[in-house]
Amino acid sequence: MRIDISNAPGQFTISDLKIQIIDNKSLGNIEKLKGNVLNISEHSNDYIRGNIVVDKPEKLFISIPFDKGWKAKINGEEVEVSKINIGFIGLDLPVGNNEVELNYVPPLLITGSIISFISLLGIIMFKITLKRRKSSNQ
Repeated sequence: MRIDISNAPGQFTISDLKIQIIDNKSLGNIEKLKGNVLNISEHSNDYIRGNIVVDKPEKLFISIPFDKGWKAKINGEEVEVSKINIGFIGLDLPVGNNEVELNYVPPLLITGSIISFISLLGIIMFKITLKRRKSSNQ
């Protein structure tokens, strides 16, 4: 076992150190998992599109933190985005070739935009009212 902290001077305390032994049998599952991957064809900061083929119903794990703003479609139909592995995105895949689309819209974007628009209108109305009062007082 080897633990490298750094070359920084000072004292370090390690607490709650846990060591887990993994047997070589479980490493065979890694190769199996590598076989079913989402082949991404298009992506941006808030959009992902890709294809995956599965021979039985599977749960697709996506290592993007779960947030209520993520919406998903599989083969053009909206599906539920679930939180798996403590806080990542998971999708239930049906058997066969699956076209997967993920789109992110911040949950309060529309509400925030409406409030900003109403505030802007209020400021404009206030400015117009001030201008009219100044011109009527002169």
